[in-house]
Amino acid sequence: MIAIHPQYMPLAKLLNDRLFRIPEYQRSYSWSSKERQDLFTDIIKTHEKGVEAGHFMAATVCLRRNKQVLGTDEFQVVEVVDGQQRLTTLIILLKAITLALNKEDKVENKLAGELEELLVKADTDDLLLLQTNHDSSHHYVNFMRKGTAPASDDAKTIANRELLKAIEDCTEFVLAWRDRGETIPSLVALLKNRLYFLLHEIEDEMNRPGFRGGCLV
Repeated sequence: MIAIHPQYMPLAKLLNDRLFRIPEYQRSYSWSSKERQDLFTDIIKTHEKGVEAGHFMAATVCLRRNKQVLGTDEFQVVEVVDGQQRLTTLIILLKAITLALNKEDKVENKLAGELEELLVKADTDDLLLLQTNHDSSHHYVNFMRKGTAPASDDAKTIANRELLKAIEDCTEFVLAWRDRGETIPSLVALLKNRLYFLLHEIEDEMNRPGFRGGCLV
């Protein structure tokens, strides 16, 4: 494996032109409400510092796999080696935002469409931006595709409960943001442009052009 130079980038660039996959060997979603509230606090503090302020979230490590062409767009498929909890939470938050946007408002409706296009590649059998693991109950998939989820009290496993709580916590945060007198588009702008990540991508030599039988040709 060949390490690619780390890239410092905002969330918008991290999510652009990539399809994230959490491999089966990784643990299931395990963040508790405390970790999510810490994330929300970081977002609020960044907002309060003004539009020039940014916030470094964490390093994210991904293993490059194949490329996938969807229509006229090309996406790099990556497996999330480290950082899956934060990434999953932020993507759930973006979906909660999409559901909270006012579709009667021209600006918010346009933003909702842009977010939906980012999160769910609708022209390709509903391919998701992030494909999680250990989702046998399909709670994550149904929320991302349909915007529906049962109450966390109905969960049969700890992993499902935390995932459903994440959906509830993110939904409550978005509503609380609006109740503070802030606009939902301002929240999206902050998330996309002022939350920064250090991305380490590792290239799988087996997928490199010219690789045969353990050597380059």
